[in-house]
Amino acid sequence: MSKIEYSVDSEVAKKIHDLLQPTLVELIDIALTGKQLHWTIIGQRFKDVHEHLDEIIDSVRVHSDDIAEYITTVGQIPDGTAGTVAKGRPFEDVPIESIDVEDVLNYTAQMLKTASQNIRGRIDAADIDPVGQDHLIQTAATLDKHLWMISASR
Repeated sequence: MSKIEYSVDSEVAKKIHDLLQPTLVELIDIALTGKQLHWTIIGQRFKDVHEHLDEIIDSVRVHSDDIAEYITTVGQIPDGTAGTVAKGRPFEDVPIESIDVEDVLNYTAQMLKTASQNIRGRIDAADIDPVGQDHLIQTAATLDKHLWMISASR
């Protein structure tokens, strides 16, 4: 078996895992819920919001992959399984029906805001590892940009 070298102390790695793991869950849930909204949106401005949801989904998937890989990079195991995401998600379920554009915008804005606020709450504690902290900062910045754009669309 190969021996993998890590540059981060195991205690720090465990702490950073505990800060990044909930962010991973939130990002996976945003991507999944975003797709559900993308498929069921109806109403005025359908096309614009439909396509914007894809942009949001693509960017959160990139961040979730980066965070999961960083968790692995420090010697921990990320958990993006459906069961873990279902247990750890802070968002309400969306109805499984056609959803008006305004409701999609409102739900998406609330989801982005909640996730960004949760991530911001983890940033200070992540100062034990500036690289892990940077992942949180960059993710919050991306979510805030999408929140601004979605909010401006309402």
